[in-house]
Amino acid sequence: MMKRILINILIAVSVISIVSACGNTDEEKSSDNQDVIKLRFADYMPKNHFSSVNAQQVWIDRVEELTEGKVEIEYYPGEQLGKASDSLDLVNTGAADIVNVPQAYVSGKMPLSSVASLPGLVDNIRQGSLASFELINSDPVLNHDFLKNNVVPIFGYTTSTYEFWSVKKPISQIEDLKGMKVRSQGGSANLQIEALGATPVTISTAEQYEALERGTIDSTLSATASITSYKLDEVLNYATLGAGGGTTLVFYLMDKEKWDSIPEDLQKKMQQATDEVLEEFITVSIENDEEIITGLSEEGIVEFIEIDKEEFAHVNEEVQEKWIQENESISSQETLDLFKEFLNKY
Repeated sequence: MMKRILINILIAVSVISIVSACGNTDEEKSSDNQDVIKLRFADYMPKNHFSSVNAQQVWIDRVEELTEGKVEIEYYPGEQLGKASDSLDLVNTGAADIVNVPQAYVSGKMPLSSVASLPGLVDNIRQGSLASFELINSDPVLNHDFLKNNVVPIFGYTTSTYEFWSVKKPISQIEDLKGMKVRSQGGSANLQIEALGATPVTISTAEQYEALERGTIDSTLSATASITSYKLDEVLNYATLGAGGGTTLVFYLMDKEKWDSIPEDLQKKMQQATDEVLEEFITVSIENDEEIITGLSEEGIVEFIEIDKEEFAHVNEEVQEKWIQENESISSQETLDLFKEFLNKY
């Protein structure tokens, strides 16, 4: 009898030990116990684009470094995995895990974040980038534009303010733009071009060179960095200074479920990479723009024309008001006020 009792006690102790061991394993589960997480990054920009070289590729390297190889990112530039306009579908279907996309390409489904692209608001790259990234991680923009589409923003920045770059006709006043066909990336840029009396022509960034060369468009409303990245300086002759144009808000998106599946410690490392690389990218972007303008001017490639900022400022205010009216049903005024609040911080 005593022998049977001892055997039962030993069995019970063994079972408890096994259960306890299993419980400890679950409690201690972290990224250390997982396989390497492999992610596919789809980019619409070519590999040699300034932003690709100084933002996307640097961010990828920093993520892999900070996570000590626990996160590996395979980079697909130049729309290899799909068109920029299909970015939401790419991440939602799993064709890509991360996408880099300009806001204007998805403005139909993400209208509130287009406030960052309105003319007359952003003064410089640093202010625009820091304020915009704070905006897209705050409600109502985060909930309406991102979570509603099952994505989360993990990186974001703005370009320099847009100027009008033209082939044959110099632009020194609003009157010069009337009747011109101006390339637009869509979204709020269309509002500005129309308000100035020109006709917006929505084509992709990569299509600009041929369109300018053939005369399909007369001008492009563009950030400085894109001019040399796409070799548009080979066909352009004039540019404005002081038009107070909008910017391009660019962000990296991940499917929300995919992001939530990444262990928290690795999420924090990826966020750390964003904070570090964004600050570095802002600095080199400012320097790059200054070098481009100086170089194109001194070499006589592009003539830069100072314009009456007050004349354009009046139109920019009209564009902002029109944007509020068009998006009134989805907290447009609240969003604009919040963005201005963030801009004032920087």
